[in-house]
Amino acid sequence: MTKYIHEGAIVGMGSLGTALLSRFDKGDVIGVRRTDEDYFQQILESRILLLCMKQGDILAWLDTHSGNLSDEQIVISFGAALSLKTLRKHSNNQVTLVRAMTNRGIARSRQDIIYTSEKPLTTPHLASIQGLFEQIGIAKYVGVSKDEVVDKETHKACDMGRIAFFLEHYQDALIRFLGYSLSEATQSIKQSLRAILDALESGEDLNVIAQRVASRGGITEASITEMSGVSTLMNLGMNAANDKMNELNNKYK
Repeated sequence: MTKYIHEGAIVGMGSLGTALLSRFDKGDVIGVRRTDEDYFQQILESRILLLCMKQGDILAWLDTHSGNLSDEQIVISFGAALSLKTLRKHSNNQVTLVRAMTNRGIARSRQDIIYTSEKPLTTPHLASIQGLFEQIGIAKYVGVSKDEVVDKETHKACDMGRIAFFLEHYQDALIRFLGYSLSEATQSIKQSLRAILDALESGEDLNVIAQRVASRGGITEASITEMSGVSTLMNLGMNAANDKMNELNNKYK
């Protein structure tokens, strides 16, 4: 059995790779850049390889490097819409393939991760992956060839960006039309989010929360009425996300 210097290596230090690396125990996992002088040596010295690149770059990396990997190593792809079948087409017949996704996107906070494997994982492999992922959050192995479950988690990873986009425009409206300063608008959003989260934790529905704050004929009701068209835009946005997922699935079959 090979003795590895590193338990894991993140290959691709973009937004996701950087966010994940910030959560791991220092020393257990390293960040690897293709410009590093000892790039491939670091890869060979790592038991688990976490590929955090764009879809095409992941497939190109597998085409180039997978043949040099040991059958003791584990390759984990964080590429959206890259099925296990597609990953196998670009890999040798030895390396263990896993597909994973976090529901927190690029957040540098706790990351909850769902992952599936091409074949049943050996007990040592499962223990290695689980132990690594549990450093940064809750890790759940959903079994063999569960691409559809990981696809759903991919949408969850996008939620942070979509909600942030909506809040950015809400913040701008507070500043432009209600005279808030940037710090006042930011603080108001933070306080409102905390209150909404508390209400959700207690079991209230979002609709109930909104109606409880919006008294009949009041200021909140007036603004909510004018913003009712947001639901149409939200539906269009979710349809676009679903269409893009289907497009990527077809592109990388």
